[in-house]
Amino acid sequence: MVDCTSRAADARAHCVSEHCSTTPQPTCQDRCTARARAAAEQCTAAGHPASACETLVQQLLAHCVAETCAEPAPDCRDDCEDHAEQQFEACVAAGGSEDSCRGVADSAEGACVMHCDGGSSEPSCPARCATAAEGLRQACVTEGNDPAECAARAAEAARHCVAEKCDGDTESPSCPALCELHARADFSRCVATGGTPDDCKSKALDEFRGCVTMHCNPPPSCEQACDARASRVERHCLKRGKSADVCSKAADDVRAACQARVCSPPPPDTCEVDCEQRAADAKAQCLASGTDETQCDALGQGTLDQCQQDCGAAPDQTCGEQCEQNAQQRHDTVLNATQNETRATRRGQRVFRRCNRHCD
Repeated sequence: MVDCTSRAADARAHCVSEHCSTTPQPTCQDRCTARARAAAEQCTAAGHPASACETLVQQLLAHCVAETCAEPAPDCRDDCEDHAEQQFEACVAAGGSEDSCRGVADSAEGACVMHCDGGSSEPSCPARCATAAEGLRQACVTEGNDPAECAARAAEAARHCVAEKCDGDTESPSCPALCELHARADFSRCVATGGTPDDCKSKALDEFRGCVTMHCNPPPSCEQACDARASRVERHCLKRGKSADVCSKAADDVRAACQARVCSPPPPDTCEVDCEQRAADAKAQCLASGTDETQCDALGQGTLDQCQQDCGAAPDQTCGEQCEQNAQQRHDTVLNATQNETRATRRGQRVFRRCNRHCD
C-alpha cells in the first residue's frame, strides 16, 4: 500500500512537471519565428516556387527581428536591478527566507541607484530605443541600401521598440516608414511572381522614392494656407456668438478638409498597417468592456500576431496599394510627356485621392 502511494505521488509530480507548468509568454523572437513559419506554409500552399518562398521567409524573419525586437541598451538603473536580482537569488540559495532576502536585495538596489547621478543624466527608454534604431540605420546603409529607406526602417524600429519595451503609447508610423512598408510588400509580391531579388529590390526602391515624392513632400506653404483658412473660420464663428468649443471644432474640420484636398495624401495602407489597426481596435473594445488591462494587452498582441501571419510572405495588394499603382503610372506618364515633376506629382495625387475614396 505504501509502495502504491509513493508511486502515485511520483506519477502526480511527473504529470504536473510535464503538463501543468506555467507557459512562458512568447518572446519577440518567438513571435517572429512563428510568423515566418506560417508565411512559409502559406507561400508553399499558394504554389510559389520553393526558392522564392525561401527568399521571402528569410527576409520576413530578418525584418521582423530587426524592426520589432530591437533591445534598448541597459542604463544604470537596469544594471542595478539585475545586480539586486542576482543577490536575491544567491541569498535564497544560501537558505535565507524570501522576505529577508528581498529586503536585502532592495536595499542593495537602492544604494546602487544612488550612484547613478540621480538618474538625471541617464537616457530614457525611448531615447535608448532611438540609439538602438540608429545602429540599425547605420548597418543598413553599410550594407549598401538607400539612406532614405534605411532611415524609414530605423524610425519604424524605434517605434516598435518603444511599444514593446517602454510601456508607453507610440505615435503612428511616419510617412516614409509607411512608404517603406509598401515598398517591402511590393518586393515580396515581385519575388513571389518570379522576379529576381536584385530586380525586385530595384523596383521596390523606385516605388519607395515615388511614394515619398507623392505623399511625404507637401506643397510649399500648404499647411500654412490651411491653418489660415481654419483661423478665418474660427474668427467668424466666434463673432457670430458661438462657443469656443464649437468654433474650434469647426476650424479643425475645415483644416482637415483643406489638407485632404490640397496637401499630400497619406501613403497607401498595407496589410501590416491594417493589422496594427485591428489590434488597436481589439484592445480598445476589450478595455471598454471593463476587462483587465493585462488581458486586453494579450488580446491585442494575439490579434496582431494572427493577422500578420494571415498576411503571409507576399501579401495581396490592399485597395490603397492598387490606387498607388494607378497613381504612380499616371505620374510617370505625365512626367515623360511634360518633364514637369510638380505637375506629374499633382496629377498622381489626384488619381490616388479619387481612387482611394472607393476604399473607405
